[in-house]
Amino acid sequence: MPVSIFRIGLGVDGFYDGYYACISNIPDVIAANPNANITYFGKTYLKESNIANCFRVGLSLQPEFIIGRLTAGLHVGFYLYDPIKNLEPFENQSDPSKQTDPNALHPGDEPFDRGVFYGYDFTKASNYQDGWCYMQFVLKYHVLDHMFVQLGLKTHGVRAEFIDAGLGVAF
Repeated sequence: MPVSIFRIGLGVDGFYDGYYACISNIPDVIAANPNANITYFGKTYLKESNIANCFRVGLSLQPEFIIGRLTAGLHVGFYLYDPIKNLEPFENQSDPSKQTDPNALHPGDEPFDRGVFYGYDFTKASNYQDGWCYMQFVLKYHVLDHMFVQLGLKTHGVRAEFIDAGLGVAF
């Protein structure tokens, strides 16, 4: 029986990011925007603190190389559920010299009405807005035939967002 060295699959990814909770108690942020509630990174305007803003769900294509019980892959996905996509990008419109997008949100504006796929500058992803596409560089070790531990690096565009660790099940 031949041994496989490559496989491709589909995956469902769930993400939690506490930075998308509404933050209004940071002195520098309050001084610059006394009436605004923006995230720590200053790119998303939130009208209220809502735990649902911290969760995202995506679907990914997962090509992987297999080396015994270890697999290495580059997963490319898109968000099926992303509650903050219509709230990005946030820009402080009180300083026109820093404004790069005339359609950017500021306090009092209505959110965008984006579908699953929408136009954005991929080269500015994560610095300006995340967009609908994400990538993960992943190492998995299969502890059992269908159970694995995972270490990954999630990115938007050319910027790393975070390193994650997880436990997963393969079907």
